[in-house]
Amino acid sequence: MRKPADTERYRVEQEAQARKNAAIAEAEAATIAAAEAQAMQSRADAFGAYGEAAVLDPLLTVLPQLVSAAAAPVGAIDKLTVISTDGASSLTKSVASTVAQGLQLGTDLTGVDLSQLLARLAQRSSERQAASVPDGRAVTAGTTE
Repeated sequence: MRKPADTERYRVEQEAQARKNAAIAEAEAATIAAAEAQAMQSRADAFGAYGEAAVLDPLLTVLPQLVSAAAAPVGAIDKLTVISTDGASSLTKSVASTVAQGLQLGTDLTGVDLSQLLARLAQRSSERQAASVPDGRAVTAGTTE
């Protein structure tokens, strides 16, 4: 049987240990939260610094996969009979519509207008191509203008 003084000392020690453990856990949680906030801020700074390039990189990685997945059902057709007032062109319209829906979904998820982003990228690419022609004439599909 414990003496009352020993029991009291044990209780005080246990309370002190519990406060110590709580303080350590709180400090660790604060450190982790600060590190996560810093990492998130670093990513936000990188996206801000790289602007459109930060969005274009993953987009250009995923876009071919999106188009491939949208076209896969059409590519798997062995024999086809089209009954439509639009004819066989309705198939290409369907694939194009699926891609457009994918871009719209990406726009909705990221808050960035991906169609405009791709249009600007295409414009910049053609401007760079035209600027790289030695005599200043634009080259399109094997002809010069």
